[in-house]
Amino acid sequence: MTVRIVLDWDGVVFDDDKFKTDLLATLSKHSELSIEIISELYQSSKDLNGYNDLRLAEAIATKTGRHDAEALHKVITSILEDDGPSYIFPSSQDFLRAVSTRYPVTVLTAGDERIQGHKIAHSGVKSYLDDVVVTPVNKTELNKQYELEKILTTNESVLFFDDKISTILHLHEILRDIPSILPIWINSQLEDSASNGIVARSLNANDMSLYESILGERRTLIAAAYISSAGKIVMVQENKGRAKDLWTIPIGHVDPDETFLESIIREVSEETDLKAHAKDFRSLLMVEGIDYLGGEQDIGSKVIIACFDMVTSSDVSQMSSKSELKWQWVPSEELASLPLRGHWQHTLTRP
Repeated sequence: MTVRIVLDWDGVVFDDDKFKTDLLATLSKHSELSIEIISELYQSSKDLNGYNDLRLAEAIATKTGRHDAEALHKVITSILEDDGPSYIFPSSQDFLRAVSTRYPVTVLTAGDERIQGHKIAHSGVKSYLDDVVVTPVNKTELNKQYELEKILTTNESVLFFDDKISTILHLHEILRDIPSILPIWINSQLEDSASNGIVARSLNANDMSLYESILGERRTLIAAAYISSAGKIVMVQENKGRAKDLWTIPIGHVDPDETFLESIIREVSEETDLKAHAKDFRSLLMVEGIDYLGGEQDIGSKVIIACFDMVTSSDVSQMSSKSELKWQWVPSEELASLPLRGHWQHTLTRP
């Protein structure tokens, strides 16, 4: 099977946070403006293609009234020209060095084509790349979806790595029926470095065999809700199937016309009668269909679970008889004593 690796640039290969920090500090030093003011000018310089170095230089020159915009622009470009490789994540450099001889590699990034090209040209890793595709910043998720589908027309399968969870969730939703594309979330904040196939702390060539084993496999999308208040968590007891009598946080299948978020709002309402809304994204994990303990349709599938932190205005004493399922607010310290629907529940309910 021919596999093409597609990498988002900023956040996966290039440490854009470090670059921005150095950029603001350098410009503050040269202009004698505070970093706070430079940061405001940086934000105001953005357009539909994101950060623009020419407009930033002009904004600083106008603000100070004593600097030449062209000279300031040279200061900006010299940061990458002098020290570009230092902004490449070491793990990403090792990954590219290891995989580029075995797989074609494409960078798919959003931003200004001139600026992104400048970053890549002075990165020290350009020689590992077969292709660079730059899309506009606006409608990033749709643009990346389009480009990935386009790339797939000339490749058997695609592994796509991005650090934006919104992009990863969108791609799993939209491309759920295209198992030859596997979106993988790079999240440096993971508590451990073990990859479950769709989440990893960083790029690692040792994970390639795992990724390839998932490509082409049927996938089932599941949404889950972590609802907590006053030290208690909403738990539901299943009443049928292989999970009968086991406890779980509110959880269920994402219907074909739903997003993860739409699905879990519906599931919470159906299973508990609670009205809840999402506060934040919580976790993404993959389990084998047989371990999910769902219906027959889940067996033999890779089950992808997106869990959200959700809040409700309902009192922790509220119970309902409308739902067919038994549910209750369970003190978090009592979770360990409950028979849970799979070991993966511990990951979802971790404080």
